[in-house]
Amino acid sequence: MYLSIAWGLNPRLLSMKLRSKLRNVIESGKWKKNVNFKDKEKQSLWLTFLTEPAKILEMMSPTELAKFNEICDALDIVKASNYTEAQINGMEKYLDEVRSYNSGMAYAEKKGIEKGIEKGMKKGMKKGIDIALLIVNDLKSGISVSEIADKYKISESMVLNFKNN
Repeated sequence: MYLSIAWGLNPRLLSMKLRSKLRNVIESGKWKKNVNFKDKEKQSLWLTFLTEPAKILEMMSPTELAKFNEICDALDIVKASNYTEAQINGMEKYLDEVRSYNSGMAYAEKKGIEKGIEKGMKKGMKKGIDIALLIVNDLKSGISVSEIADKYKISESMVLNFKNN
């Protein structure tokens, strides 16, 4: 259900396009006069929250309120506005430190992976060159292509490439 709270706006002044998208336009002043704060339907609870958030806590027990997750979340946001300036600054500083730490860790991890790949490539190239030299030496000493292929666990066609080059 689309819901708009238009404080002091005359619904006739809303454009036709806007009115077609809204199902209910509620003027908070009129709603407050006619409200039944004992009504526990979702729409009524939201309107109560938007006009007098503290009333929600008077109307409902915590177990009743737990059925309405979105309203609980909204009340938590309102409670956050009760923090002192020093508490808010402390939380912001802590969050900045956490973000900086996570950012630093992600950067370090990326650099570590890059270094590891580079080191692994060098090591792999050296090992490949060493094996190639051993294969060439074995070919020069007259060992058969199939024996060399079995010894180094490579295909005979690869051994032949060394022999032909």
